[in-house]
Amino acid sequence: MSIFRNQRVCGGGGVMIWLMVLPNGLLSHAVINGTFGSKDYITLLSDHIVPIIKLNFGENCHFQQDNSPVHTAKKVTEFLKFAKVNTTKWPARSPDINIVEDIWHLLSNQVYDNTQFRNKTELIAKINEVIFDFNCNKRNMIQNLYSQIRPRLCRILAKSGNLYNK
Repeated sequence: MSIFRNQRVCGGGGVMIWLMVLPNGLLSHAVINGTFGSKDYITLLSDHIVPIIKLNFGENCHFQQDNSPVHTAKKVTEFLKFAKVNTTKWPARSPDINIVEDIWHLLSNQVYDNTQFRNKTELIAKINEVIFDFNCNKRNMIQNLYSQIRPRLCRILAKSGNLYNK
C-alpha cells in the first residue's frame, strides 16, 4: 500500500526527530536542531537515552540502533561501552527488521492527516501531540509490533532476507 502526500509545510524547512521505542509501548523522542554528529549523539545518549534504559531495564538490556554513521562512530561505541549499555549488532540495509519503520508510518499518518503546517513550529507541535497521544492511548499498537518481532524475523528468513520488497 502506498500513500501519496503533498508537501505539508509552507515556508520551507524540515524537521529531524530521533525516536526510541520501548517494549512497554512508550515512545521517547527528541527534536534534532541543525546538524547531528557523534558528539551530539553522545549528549543525547548521556542526557536522555541511557537514563531511560537504566531506569527501565537496568544493566541486562540490549539497545538496538541501526547502522547510521552517527551510531557506529568510534566515540559513540566507546561511550556506550563506558556507560555499560549493550548494543545489538545490526545488519546493514535491513529496514524490514526494524519496527520503528512501521511506527514512523503510523505516526506520520496522524501527523499529516489533512493538516497544512505554516511553519516548523506547528509541525513540531503536531508531532509532539501525536506522540503524546500514542503514549497515552495507543501503547498496545507498539506492544503488538514488539510481539511480532520473532514471527517477522522468521518471515524475513523464509523470504531470503526481504520482507516488503519483491
